[in-house]
Amino acid sequence: MKSKTLCDIANIRQRRALTLIELLVVLVVLTILATIAIRATDGIFSQSRYEATVRTLRQIDLAIVGDRDLRQDDGTPIISGFLADIGRLPIPPAGELFSGQNLAELWDDTQWAAYPYQIRSPQTHPSIRVACGWRGPYLKPGLGTSGGVVDGWGRSFVLIDDPDEEESFDLRIVSTGADGSIETSTQFDTIDPFNINLVNDYKVGTSVSVTVSRRTQDGDINSLTLNNQAVTVFLFVPDPNAPNGILVRSVTPQVQNDAPILPVVFENVPPGRRAFRVYIHPTGATPVEVQGGEGSVFVTRYVLIPPTGTTTVELIFPPPQP
Repeated sequence: MKSKTLCDIANIRQRRALTLIELLVVLVVLTILATIAIRATDGIFSQSRYEATVRTLRQIDLAIVGDRDLRQDDGTPIISGFLADIGRLPIPPAGELFSGQNLAELWDDTQWAAYPYQIRSPQTHPSIRVACGWRGPYLKPGLGTSGGVVDGWGRSFVLIDDPDEEESFDLRIVSTGADGSIETSTQFDTIDPFNINLVNDYKVGTSVSVTVSRRTQDGDINSLTLNNQAVTVFLFVPDPNAPNGILVRSVTPQVQNDAPILPVVFENVPPGRRAFRVYIHPTGATPVEVQGGEGSVFVTRYVLIPPTGTTTVELIFPPPQP
């Protein structure tokens, strides 16, 4: 048997080796494949963070204004949430604007010991009943590094509560996306399309128009006219800082004798079951809660105010006594 010479062995090794060009081609192919794999993986992670942020914003929305689609058996909306119970939107504590604790009012009950959920009455109108107060926790904080609520990228939500007058919101809750920037992450990112700002916008309340009229002896409803008398329309809403926890808002429109009363408009009425009352009283006198011929005569109505839209409330006095 003929043995292989050193030259034969060298030739075999030369045939099995790769040239420098072949090595470069292999490296380029591997680099391209690695880049594609990394981008695909980043896309999966970005989508996961994006979806987690959407879910968290949904939970925040439910905590503040409740489930807008929730109905009673008769179709009446069920109004709930922090805004309906407290009468205002959450306020971030001083110095906590960019921490996960900026929504702590939704779960921290330490500051609400003096304002629990219960039936309250204003001092000046004792027969009015308003159910209000803190009945949280409305939101369960996550396990982020701040111990509060964070988005899918582990960043705290930014609260913007001092918008321009032209803006259509009173509070904006913002997730700043992957780059943590409000200014740039609103632009579409061709590399990471999920790197965008996600926001929830909220209004303190809606507009309510109150009309005042009188029912005739025949059952018709006519415009209410006055003779040397005045009317005052009241609205009662939750307010932790007001006496008895009820803010009393009132409007006394200027009324000409025998002229119909124009509608009274209340702005920024928080959603929920709200009490409205109108008094007929002597001009210049303070309305008092006395039913009958002496003093003031009043009509009260409780109306469910939704978180959006405009509501019209009719306050109708009974027919005058013959």
